[in-house]
Amino acid sequence: MDFNWNFFWEVVRASGKAIPLTLYLALWSFFFGLLIALVIAILRYKKVLILDKIAEIYVSFIRGTPIILQLYLVYYIIPAIVDNFMIKHGFSFRMNQVEIKKLVVLTLSINMSAYLAETIRGGLNSLGRSEIEAAMSIGMTGGQVLRRIIIPQVLVISIPNFSSHLIGIIQATSLAFYVTLVEITGTARIMAMDNWNYYEAYLATGLIYWLLTISVEIITFIIEKIVAKRGYSLKTR
Repeated sequence: MDFNWNFFWEVVRASGKAIPLTLYLALWSFFFGLLIALVIAILRYKKVLILDKIAEIYVSFIRGTPIILQLYLVYYIIPAIVDNFMIKHGFSFRMNQVEIKKLVVLTLSINMSAYLAETIRGGLNSLGRSEIEAAMSIGMTGGQVLRRIIIPQVLVISIPNFSSHLIGIIQATSLAFYVTLVEITGTARIMAMDNWNYYEAYLATGLIYWLLTISVEIITFIIEKIVAKRGYSLKTR
C-alpha cells in the first residue's frame, strides 16, 4: 500500500485548524481541575472531619473509572436527570442549551482534579513544618500561611507533574469526538471516512499531538528556569 503524502499533509492542515478547540478544552479543564484539586488536597491534608473522607472517595472513584465512562455520564446520564427534574418542577431550562464543549470541559475538569489533587497532596506532605511554624509564630493566620507559603511552594514543587497532567489532558481531548465534538482526532476521522486512508490520517494527528506535547515541555522548561532564577527549589524537601 502506497503512503498518500498529499492526503497526509491535507489532514495535518485541516486538523491543525482544530488546535484552538483542543487547547480550549485542555487549558480550561486544567484550570478548573486545578481549582477543584486545591480544595480536595487541602481537605485531605488538613483531615477536615467527614469532608476528607468524601474527598478520598471522590478521588478513588474518579481515578478508578475510565474517562470515557465519565464523559458518557456527563453527556447522557446527568442531562437526563437534570431535564427530568426541570420538567417535574416546571422549569424551562434544558441541558441541550449547554454547549457540548462545556460538558467536555466539565468532564475533563472532574477527571483531572482527582489526579492533580494527589500531586498537590504529595507536595503538601513534602513541605517542612519549620517554615509554617515560623510564620505562625510571627502572627500569620492559618489562611495567610496557606496563601503566602503553602500554596505557592506546593505549586512550584508540582510544576513537572503539572506538565505531565496537562499533556495527558491534551491527549484526552481526543475522546470528545465520541460526543460529537469535532476536534483534532475527529477532523482526521471524518476526512478518512471518504477514502479509507486511516493510516495517513492517524499518523497526521499523531504528529500534531506530538508537536503540542513538545510545546508543553518547552514551556515547562522555561517556567522551571524562571522559577529557579528566583530562588525557588523544584525538589521536594
